[in-house]
Amino acid sequence: DRITLLLKLYESYRRIVPGGESLDDFLYWGDSLLSDFDDVDKYRIEAKALLANILDLKEMDSSLSELELSDEQRAAILRLSNCFLPENWNKGGEGKLDVKERFIKVWECMYDLYLDFRTSLTKEGLAYEGMVYRELADYLEQGSAKDALHRMEPSIEKCVFIGLNTLNQCETAVLKALQNEGLAE
Repeated sequence: DRITLLLKLYESYRRIVPGGESLDDFLYWGDSLLSDFDDVDKYRIEAKALLANILDLKEMDSSLSELELSDEQRAAILRLSNCFLPENWNKGGEGKLDVKERFIKVWECMYDLYLDFRTSLTKEGLAYEGMVYRELADYLEQGSAKDALHRMEPSIEKCVFIGLNTLNQCETAVLKALQNEGLAE
């Protein structure tokens, strides 16, 4: 559930950033992080490339070229990153620098936070939706869809999917694996 995930994410955050935000301050953006991590996994994005240090634009720009992003998505990420370069900060406003510095500190540890969070959830037998999707899609690239399906529900012979709308990369991979083994239409 979302509350358990937020608390687990906060535990990971405190391990990565000792003395960081209080739980009250963390909850709002922690919820956004959960959604972001969920999307990273559902769309099978290379987390290390996406969650790279935002201040290293050259590395980020080359990492972005490796991701399957539209030109609009790439431009939006670069616009966001430019806002957080020190030379573009508006130092005239009271407190603005502090917010941006805190954002950068969090961004710099984002990949470590992602890894720690996933590892701690795995150790406890927990997961968020995107994590489960990604693990299944990754498993089906190497393992048998029939075995995976029968482990979940031994009596299922075939699945029929109807009314599908926009699928993420994990859903597409799972459906293709089932279809390729003659287990789904």
